[in-house]
Amino acid sequence: MQVVGCSGMPDNPSLAPITDSLQHIKTMGSTTKISPYCLLWMLETCLGHGYYTYPGSLTVPPYNECVTWIVASTITKISLHQ
Repeated sequence: MQVVGCSGMPDNPSLAPITDSLQHIKTMGSTTKISPYCLLWMLETCLGHGYYTYPGSLTVPPYNECVTWIVASTITKISLHQ
């Protein structure tokens, strides 16, 4: 993702369902609910523009090598606020 513009840049509406919910999970143990469909825009982006995958590991202990990372071939632009 790439932060674009200055503080007046509008939020990326595709990410708003996630970023708007982050305010509810500022402390450890906090939770919030988001739609299970909030990442469908990524599927459309990847299918429309392509993507790369590679096998890897978790980024936190126990670092199991059980992840397939998916990287979009295009940059998603987000606001400074997001």
